[in-house]
Amino acid sequence: MNYAPTRDFSSGTTAFARVQVATTRDIESLEAAWRQFETTAVCHVFQTYEVLSAWCRHVAPKENIEPVFVTGTGEDGRLLYLLPLGTRRKLASRTVEWLGGDQADYHGGLFDEAYLRHLAGDRSAFDAFMTGFVEAIGGADVLHFAKMPTDLRGTANPFLQLRTYPNANGAHATRLEPDWNTYYESKRGKGWRRTDRSKERQLSEHGELSFVIAEDRATADAILDAIFAQKREGLARIGVDDMFAPPGVADFYRQLAHGSVDPDSVVQLSALYCGDRIAAANFGLVFADTYYYVLHSYDLDTFARYSPGRQLMYRLMQWSFDKELALFDFTIGDEGYKDNWCEVPIELVDSAVALTSAGAATSGAFRLWQRTKRGIKQNDRLWSAVVETRKALLNLRRGDSA
Repeated sequence: MNYAPTRDFSSGTTAFARVQVATTRDIESLEAAWRQFETTAVCHVFQTYEVLSAWCRHVAPKENIEPVFVTGTGEDGRLLYLLPLGTRRKLASRTVEWLGGDQADYHGGLFDEAYLRHLAGDRSAFDAFMTGFVEAIGGADVLHFAKMPTDLRGTANPFLQLRTYPNANGAHATRLEPDWNTYYESKRGKGWRRTDRSKERQLSEHGELSFVIAEDRATADAILDAIFAQKREGLARIGVDDMFAPPGVADFYRQLAHGSVDPDSVVQLSALYCGDRIAAANFGLVFADTYYYVLHSYDLDTFARYSPGRQLMYRLMQWSFDKELALFDFTIGDEGYKDNWCEVPIELVDSAVALTSAGAATSGAFRLWQRTKRGIKQNDRLWSAVVETRKALLNLRRGDSA
């Protein structure tokens, strides 16, 4: 698909006859407009200014990503879209991708709802939109857009009009209705509820249980440190490297954790304490009507048999009901336990669009890699083999570094 450069960004329709396209690399210059737009725009929490400004500060430079922000404004001066994009060299091609990387479970832009429906329903309008922002960025060889939800608040993602393919992972969510007790009983049979009560009682024998949401930096740091340590240990047991080790990643989460004490923050650090010890911890995001269950961990050595992570999740769900949230989003990943809770599947797709002959081979490589990953993850025998190989390699590396 070729989006030839042009300076005519007219959609050819009355409602959005002309769209003024602009770019900047200075995220701070957009802060006021961005924060205002995200209150009404169709987007996910991963596209909020709070999250992406921290990511651009700590992670993007370490991955050699140069952010570029594209805005589209209507003739009436109303912001119609804001695209948080980045450019970098991949496989000898200048690649354009969504910002957020591995730390954002859903990728995309922010859209005025009416304009989003306009793009989804009018192919010529979508083509004009694509041409506008591709030319505004300039010099790209390939667009590589990953982890895009197919549905955006009831509207088909307009990027489905590109050639897309399934991401290696899906995502899952559950509707919070009508009330906690009814919801809990509908998801957990009597036997399970009895087991939950028994495990909670046994856990409490080790110390008084308290559900804590961080309201100061010291508590936020303590909970984040527990998440770092517990996740590292859990990942190591399945042969996966420390997810916080790449340069900038830990600092990204630390900045967000510190900001979480602001009442207007989308970030929430929470923990289930057993006495003075953190039995389970969670890094969550709260945006619009949704709780995003992003990073969760638990003490694998002392408390694992009592399912403290599940006990914390129940308290977070109750909290979400109390706050009258509509959705509890378990985010990306196809872990089996989600089947017990989630009745809302979230399909994620990728797209790799060559803009030049140099980008053609790169886009093909992106598609092949994602198909391979998905095929392995959906084959139990292959996936088990991958996990065992990872564990062996990790143990080997640890032995070499000892």
